[in-house]
Amino acid sequence: MLIQSSPVEMILVIDASDCIFHNQIDSLRDLDSKIKVFRTEPGLCKQRNIALGKLPPAGIVTFLDDDVRIQTDYFACVERTFSNDVTTCGVGGRTSEIAERLGLQKLILRIVRADSKKSGKILKSGVNIKFYDDSSAYKVDWLSGCCMSFRLEIVKKLKFDESRPGVGWGEDVDFSLKVAKFGNLVVDPSSPVVHLRSEINRSTPRIQRIQELDSRIKLATDFKDIFSIRLVALHFIALEILYFLENYVSRLKALNERGAYSAWSPRKIIYILKETIQIGLSSFRYFKNRENSIRSERHDVQKSS
Repeated sequence: MLIQSSPVEMILVIDASDCIFHNQIDSLRDLDSKIKVFRTEPGLCKQRNIALGKLPPAGIVTFLDDDVRIQTDYFACVERTFSNDVTTCGVGGRTSEIAERLGLQKLILRIVRADSKKSGKILKSGVNIKFYDDSSAYKVDWLSGCCMSFRLEIVKKLKFDESRPGVGWGEDVDFSLKVAKFGNLVVDPSSPVVHLRSEINRSTPRIQRIQELDSRIKLATDFKDIFSIRLVALHFIALEILYFLENYVSRLKALNERGAYSAWSPRKIIYILKETIQIGLSSFRYFKNRENSIRSERHDVQKSS
């Protein structure tokens, strides 16, 4: 960031690392007087709220994860995009992480309205579509939390949702929706971002699906006019069934390649149907429990505030 073509006024490092890294983090101050280091408890949303409190009332703020790489003209591109339209409140670069859905998975997700060809859209199921379009700057519904910029005069009035623990799963969608009430969000492909996706503090795939579910229930609770809680439930159930089918079919293929079993038989098909129904029912019950718990938490917070 110190070698950007557009000068940076201030770099805030909100550190929640283990003490063994403190000397390494503190040494950043020696690189340039613009670098300020603040320590806090872990929690991405808490860290970003602290950063907002340290910033001036006007200008542009860019939130960066510690595992992204930006080009030397990134901030110049962001400033240009803001200056092109005064109604633009937030700008993001095109991230390198794009997961293409294939075959049965893509078909089922389209059926439950959990996938789309529209780049940067947020669907009623709570799914946020990645940024596929790389032609020119375009309006989107959300910005990726790994690298997003906003007008300070708008976001100084807002807060990140600190009820989202740890890496704050879904905090970028939640904050983007808050900002979008004041103007447009834009992704500029001319300012690409490489997201290395560090494995540090990453949960298992199962835990990630639960964190994703909790995030979408919170979104559907807080933004009732945008999301459908029924589609959020349907998407979660579909993912759980897909996860089972993909794992079971891959095991069958492996056994068949070794000649251990016939890949398909009436007994196996009946088993798959029974398990699919059982997983669907248990997933629905789990969803209702999570929904009731989160709604109760939200209600308690509103009463206390």
